[in-house]
Amino acid sequence: MAIEKRTMIASFIIVMMMVTMIVSQAEARNHVTVKPPPKGKFFFF
Repeated sequence: MAIEKRTMIASFIIVMMMVTMIVSQAEARNHVTVKPPPKGKFFFF
């Protein structure tokens, strides 16, 4: 169970990094600021 949970958290962090990169690229391309969600949701687990 511990290994699965660790893998889940690692993949979750990777997904969040990818989403952040995509959002920042979209902002740079469209010159539009996307309001970041509150950080409480990221550390919900």
